[in-house]
Amino acid sequence: MPSCEAEVVRIKTKMEKNLSGESGEPVLDLLKTLQELPVNLDVLQKTRIGMTVNALRRASKEDEVVTLAKSILKSWKKRVEGQIKKDDANSSTMEFNEDSNSSSSGMMKSSQETTPSKKDSQPSSATSTAHSTETVFPRATVTTDAVRLKCREMLTNAIRGPMDEELPVGSRDPGELGNELEDAIYAEFKDSSCVIRYLRCRRRTMEQQGSRESTSKRLHQELMNLMISGVKGVSAFPKEDDLFNWVATIEGPQDTVYSGYSFKLAIAFGTDYPFKAPQVSFISPIFHPNVCQRSGQICLDILKEQWSALLDVKAILLSIQSLLGEPNIHSPLNSMAAGLWKNQSQFRIHLETFMEKEKGKTTSSK
Repeated sequence: MPSCEAEVVRIKTKMEKNLSGESGEPVLDLLKTLQELPVNLDVLQKTRIGMTVNALRRASKEDEVVTLAKSILKSWKKRVEGQIKKDDANSSTMEFNEDSNSSSSGMMKSSQETTPSKKDSQPSSATSTAHSTETVFPRATVTTDAVRLKCREMLTNAIRGPMDEELPVGSRDPGELGNELEDAIYAEFKDSSCVIRYLRCRRRTMEQQGSRESTSKRLHQELMNLMISGVKGVSAFPKEDDLFNWVATIEGPQDTVYSGYSFKLAIAFGTDYPFKAPQVSFISPIFHPNVCQRSGQICLDILKEQWSALLDVKAILLSIQSLLGEPNIHSPLNSMAAGLWKNQSQFRIHLETFMEKEKGKTTSSK
């Protein structure tokens, strides 16, 4: 009959195959078999099965597997803690017996000798002190300093990790580790505020990375939707494979003064998109009441106070295309264009002159 350790190694190998995508024995059956084994601290340390079960728990989408894996990890943790306490108690008893025997031996020796030797008793004391120093880990000092307490709290949270994260079996309390770590830093540098600054910076970086990943997924989806939507007159694509910077094209709407013209726009997305509107501006020169002639900035409510996370790139481009034919002349960025708008024939003449002039500039620059 195979030993407990050998059986654990066998199960671990099969679990790792499941994690790598290879088909094999059902994970639930492996966990049930593992649950019945008398796994102790020694087996856990040698096989590192706890890490494999935890990895399986994270990767699995089956509620039954996740629940059983959590249950096994918790039972191992209790078992290991109980074993550690028992070992500590046995160790203390052994030390007490050794001290008692030493003391009895010393008393017998002193009764036989008329002059006890202090020199002989010193090594025993030193040995006992050294043994005590090696076995007892120094606890953190008590402090009421607000900065140090904040540092300890942040270190504890960093060690603990996400709320659903299972700590490795046999690990110490994160609160104790956080306190002791801060105490060691303070003893070395006489200041622990630098740790607070570092942890805050680290947290912001991780949040930004998470936001960027979420935004990337959203933009990929929007790009696919726009490409397969078949909407005429508007299109967009990332600039030089930069998913956060797009170049869009809008065709002038039919039956408007812009019919027959095509305009390029730049769209820049932040990591907070879609909760914040992207920055959209005209690259192509345009003469329009709601577009700044110098910067290409657009005055459009959905790009400002009326923005909603439910809107997308397609909605933005269609709104801008609609704005070309129906500007808001009461909130102009180009007052000259707003003044001419009511007389469409004059506006058309000025627009054609403007576009020909800009086309000539582009040609001469090439």
